Amino acid sequence: LVVTHYFGFVQKDIDVIAKFCKRNGIILIEDCAHCLGSKYKGKALGTFGDYAIFSLRKNAPLPHGGALVTNKLDMKNIRSLVKKKAVFPPSEAVNLNLFVFLGYKLGLVNYGTKITEVLKKFSIKQSLHGPRLADYGGYNLQLSYFEKALLPYIKWKDLMSAKRENYLKYLNYFEKNSLGNFVIINKIMIGEYPMFFPIYVDDSEKFYNNKRHNKLNIQPFWSHRHKFLNWSLFKNESNLKKRIVVLPTSHFIGYEKLNIISNLLSRK
Repeated sequence: LVVTHYFGFVQKDIDVIAKFCKRNGIILIEDCAHCLGSKYKGKALGTFGDYAIFSLRKNAPLPHGGALVTNKLDMKNIRSLVKKKAVFPPSEAVNLNLFVFLGYKLGLVNYGTKITEVLKKFSIKQSLHGPRLADYGGYNLQLSYFEKALLPYIKWKDLMSAKRENYLKYLNYFEKNSLGNFVIINKIMIGEYPMFFPIYVDDSEKFYNNKRHNKLNIQPFWSHRHKFLNWSLFKNESNLKKRIVVLPTSHFIGYEKLNIISNLLSRK
C-alpha cells in the first residue's frame, strides 16, 4: 500500500493506516517526495511505514537525487543490493541535470515547464517517461559524487522554517484579500513544512499557459499526465490535475506577483 503526503501535508490517518497494515501483514510505503523534515505527532514522516521515498531535489537547492528509507531490519541486504546493482550516473547526466536546475533557479526557464521542452531548445530529444533514462543507467543510480559533495552544506532547518513561513505569508495574503475560497488548506499543523501552497482554479493548464501570467512562479499540480495510466479510472486525480495550481514555499514570490494572481482569480 502506497500513501502519499500530498503537497507536504500529513496524511492525517497515517498512524491508523500503519497499524492496519502491520496487523494484516501489508507492506506500507510512504511517498514523502514533498514532505522532507515534516512530522506527525512528533514522529517523522517516512517512519510510519516499512519504506519511504524522498525527493532531495524537490526539497533543497540540489539538481537531482532521491532517497529510499527502510524501517525494516534489512540494511545489510539493502547495502549489498546497492553495491551490486546501483551505479553512479555518468558526468553527462549530472551536467544535464545541473544545467536544467540552474535554468529554473536563474529564471531562464519558467516553473512548470516540461523538461522535454527545455531540452528541445538545445536539439535534445527525450521522452518524459522511463526510456529517457536508459542512456544514463536507467533507474539503478546512486547519488552522484557532485550531489554528495553538496549535501553537507544544505541548511535543512533554515529551509524548513522558510517553507512554513512562506506558506503562512501566502495564507495571510489570501485571507486578507477575501480570496479564502481559493485556498485548499487553511491550517498547518506543528511539524508540517509544506512544499507548496495549492489553490483552486477553473483550469490549471489554461491558467499556467496564458502568456499574461506564465512568469508568476505558478505551476500546475502535475506537469504532465503519465501515459501509462488509464486516466478514466482516476477521476479524482484527474480533477486535481485540472483544478489545482501551486505556489512555491521554498521562496516567496512577492506581493507584486500575488496582486496579479489576485486580480486574475477575482475575475472568475
